[in-house]
Amino acid sequence: MFTLEQLTFAWAQVRGGSRTAGVDGITVDWFAASADEQLPIILRHLQQETYATSPAKGFYVPKKNGGKRLIGISTVRDRVVQRLLLDELYFPLEDTFVDCSYAYRPGRNIQQAVQHLYRYYQYQPKWIIKTDIANFFDNLTWALLLTALEQLNLEPVVLQLIEQHLNSGIIVAGQFINSGKGVLQGGTLSGALANLYLTGFDRKCLSNNINLVRYGDDFVIACSSWNEANRILDRITAWLGEVYLTLQPEKTQIYIPDDEFTFWGIDLPMVRFMHLHHRNLYSRGNG
Repeated sequence: MFTLEQLTFAWAQVRGGSRTAGVDGITVDWFAASADEQLPIILRHLQQETYATSPAKGFYVPKKNGGKRLIGISTVRDRVVQRLLLDELYFPLEDTFVDCSYAYRPGRNIQQAVQHLYRYYQYQPKWIIKTDIANFFDNLTWALLLTALEQLNLEPVVLQLIEQHLNSGIIVAGQFINSGKGVLQGGTLSGALANLYLTGFDRKCLSNNINLVRYGDDFVIACSSWNEANRILDRITAWLGEVYLTLQPEKTQIYIPDDEFTFWGIDLPMVRFMHLHHRNLYSRGNG
């Protein structure tokens, strides 16, 4: 069961993040003024299993493609509990995740993902599939996600609280919305839950010798030929369909070995340049 020490540590993490208030109007600074009183109250509700999650406060931000993305801000007290749950999930999730995923994991970053990709094509030409998943966070199926969580052998109270947060909904311009699927974009737990949702896909790729590198819902795959790239693209499209996800057609492309491309804002140099660079280094080392 949770302790005040754990809750205090979770509050410290939340205090260093966004200052924005949720639907109750309480900012981080306001909560801080009475944290010594509020944290024991939250703890008592958790221990008595009477804690109730509030809906998130929602607002839209524009996408680069002209669409809109719905972002949700939980109340400060809910963010503290979410952080507590995330800490509880850390070790079970890290024992489950595989090496090809890099987003939303402590100690991992996009630079490491790019280095991982380099290893696949630095010595020989590769065709690169680059794509991302359409409306990923909005389309996670709760039944599949909860099944994956159950397989982590979590304490029942942890599982119950996560499910409660999934069901809490969002309020946008005074209107309550609960779509019955998806996770809150901007939520403390969302990145970890999204990674868990795709872990089965990650494992399927690796077990089929597919050179996957994934950063959240964006990923790249290094292939040995144009034909192999097209075959793999068909396979991963089918596998994602099994978990009710689809690729974004306008963001799905196969790059030939001489093409430059961008992965999460990082420009990757041409494969031919990488070949010459490594060959010259080898030659100088043996000259």
